Amino acid sequence: MKTMYLALGYACNHRCLCCPITTFQHLHKPLDLKTITDNLDEAHVGSDTWVTLSGGEPTLHPQFFDVLAIMKQKKVYVSLLTNLSKFKDKSFIEQLITTIPKDHLHIVTALHHYQKDIHNHITNCPSSYDDTMHGLRNCCEYNLEVFIKIIIHKQNYQDLTNMVKFIIDKFPPNICIQFCVMDFEGNAKKNKEDFFIHYDFIKPELEKALDFFEKSKDNRKIYIIETPLCLCDPYYWKYYEIKKETLQYYQAPIVDNEEHLAMSDDTACGTNYQECDHCDVKQYCPGCWRSVYDLAKNLLHEIKGRREP
Repeated sequence: MKTMYLALGYACNHRCLCCPITTFQHLHKPLDLKTITDNLDEAHVGSDTWVTLSGGEPTLHPQFFDVLAIMKQKKVYVSLLTNLSKFKDKSFIEQLITTIPKDHLHIVTALHHYQKDIHNHITNCPSSYDDTMHGLRNCCEYNLEVFIKIIIHKQNYQDLTNMVKFIIDKFPPNICIQFCVMDFEGNAKKNKEDFFIHYDFIKPELEKALDFFEKSKDNRKIYIIETPLCLCDPYYWKYYEIKKETLQYYQAPIVDNEEHLAMSDDTACGTNYQECDHCDVKQYCPGCWRSVYDLAKNLLHEIKGRREP
């Protein structure tokens, strides 16, 4: 499958302390429909393409459903990264699933902590936890596939097992789980003292959470993404979304009168580090965020003696 990432605009109704969006990016206008259509055509997208719609909060785009209609016309699969605040409204969901088929859509939403006060503190929005929970319940009612993205950082790494338990106890199997480490750009970089934790501390807590999941016999999907293979023991590599191909196209609001579409051989999350040069599993590894690599020493470890996960 080809992959494409579209940041529709940087407007957002949350002000997350861990957001990687920069102040400079917030200055730009959302992508217009013509730009989106022209660049989809240039990328020759179709039924062999996954398109990630992100932001900011993509559902705040003034022509969001027109964007989805374009995706349907192009027959692409859509991964929607959203805080679910719009999903409180069932009429929004009904318009969503009449605009694009459910089997061509999955939704990703971040849960920063299972405790309401911690989640709301991180999002800088007092209603965000309740909005997300309400949205998740509505997604369950409409049988939408949702991935709860657990972004691992200092304020939640010791509670990963409790977060998995919370999701299993509260939601049916169509509510899936993603783990990932943080990208330290934008607000996240400004607040790195509150959020950065070395991978050596994350490793045992993530493995403990995966052990709990296995013992639970739960059958929902659970993945690790955007996280280097050397963070976990090889036993847990079965949970990784193994890299088969890199991001091929990236589109985002940038300065006026410049090209919006860029082809990409790699992203800011990759394996372009000295420790990776002779690693036996480099070709499969999701890699490490450059912004994290610059924060600490000995984050990555060369793996020898293994040919593949």
